[in-house]
Amino acid sequence: MKRFRLLLTLAALALAATASAQTPQLPVPLETTVRPVPSVVLAAPVLPVVRAQTLRDFACSDFRAGTYSVYVIHPCTNCPVKVCFSLPVCPRKVRSNSTTLELRWGALCCKRVIVRFLPDGTVSVRG
Repeated sequence: MKRFRLLLTLAALALAATASAQTPQLPVPLETTVRPVPSVVLAAPVLPVVRAQTLRDFACSDFRAGTYSVYVIHPCTNCPVKVCFSLPVCPRKVRSNSTTLELRWGALCCKRVIVRFLPDGTVSVRG
């Protein structure tokens, strides 16, 4: 009986050894550290700083012949709005009130450009 147990034990060990030799061992995965990918920050184009003028400051400026594209603070909404107009010659008279700018030139100042600031926040240029 002792021999039989010894033979069974040896057979079991032999089977275990052959079974372990036949099955390939799978590689153990290495722990990988996740590195953060550096983010790319796109720089916004730098726009020149444009300072808006009040209507009174703009009316006091020295007007010459040419095309004007100016930001003026709207008197009704207090927001800057872009005003574009052209003058063929230097105006002889400049008049302004709280919501209107009038530029006159020519014989008897009959030619003019009128810039009106409307209550809805828009600008009307006529002339």
